[in-house]
Amino acid sequence: MGGPARRVRDVLDARRMLLESELMSARATAEQHQMLAEMLLWTGLGKPRSPDATRNRAVAASYHDKKP
Repeated sequence: MGGPARRVRDVLDARRMLLESELMSARATAEQHQMLAEMLLWTGLGKPRSPDATRNRAVAASYHDKKP
C-alpha cells in the first residue's frame, strides 16, 4: 500500500495521460483538416458544404428547371 504521496503521484500520472490523449486527438484533427484543405485547394472544389446544403441546392435547381 502506498502513502498519500503515492496516491498524489498516481493522480498526476492519470491527469498527464489524459492530457496527452487529448493532445494527440487535437493533433490528429488538425492534420485531417490540413489534408482536407490541401485536397480542396488542389482539386479546386472550394469550401466544403454540408450534405443538407448540397441536397437543398439540387432540389432548388430541379424546381427552377421545371417549366410551367
